[in-house]
Order: sequence, then C-alpha cells, then structure tokens
Amino acid sequence: MENFYKVAEEISKRSAEKSLTLGDIEEIISACFPEEEINCYPGNPTDKCCPKAIFISLNGKIAKGKGHLKFADLFDNLIRHLQGHCHGTTKQIAIITDTWEATVYEHWEGNINTMRKEGISIESYLLLHGRPPLRIDIKELWSEMK
Repeated sequence: MENFYKVAEEISKRSAEKSLTLGDIEEIISACFPEEEINCYPGNPTDKCCPKAIFISLNGKIAKGKGHLKFADLFDNLIRHLQGHCHGTTKQIAIITDTWEATVYEHWEGNINTMRKEGISIESYLLLHGRPPLRIDIKELWSEMK
C-alpha cells in the first residue's frame, strides 16, 4: 500500500509550500493512483464502492477553502462507508490527518477492531507540516489500549 504513503507524503510536501484545497488533494490522489478508482473523503460523492478508500482530515494552516473534514467527521464517514454501503467491497483504507484526536479514536475503536477482524487493512498517517508523514500503527495502538 505504498501509494497511500505517497499520498500522505505529497500532501505533507505541498503543504510546506501552500495551504491545500480539495482540488489539490484530488490531484495528488489521481497522480498516486493513476490506474485505479478509489473512494476519497472528502471528495465527489458517488454510490460506487471501490476496493480502496482514503479518508483525509486537514484542520490547521494546511487546509484552504471549504469542505475539509474535521477528525470526528472523518471517522463518521469511515464507519458509514465500511460498515454501511460499501461493506464487503472496500478492503484497504488509509487515514491521513494533521490532527489525531484520541477521544474520537477511542469512541470508534470497537468498530475499527471489527473491521480489522473482517480483513480490512488500515493505514494511518499523521502529517507533520513539511516533514515525512508519521505512520500510526492502529493495530499496535489498539492492542496497547486494551
């Protein structure tokens, strides 16, 4: 799932130069997944479910314009997507954020664990303004919280 890291890396690189619009993010995703369809939140709504999905929450100076998801909204969309209309189709996801909120994650940890048990691969990246993204290992995080 090297392409998920590339998306996070490119968002981090570009954010060092300027704030990013939703259009900038869509451009990055298209460049990193040129041959694949992928569900993206935020993004253009569609009823089509893809094997891969990216959930992005940008809140600080990195975000420009309207439509960016708050961290809690990211998880609301993730749960609706994976346990709702795309259940059984999407098997690989990435969470990319510049803000990791422990209380939001803790609220959804049971759902996340269920998804992992169903074989969904989850990658998470914390963006550190202009630096390489930091991978958050949800598997490790979840097991340490137990």
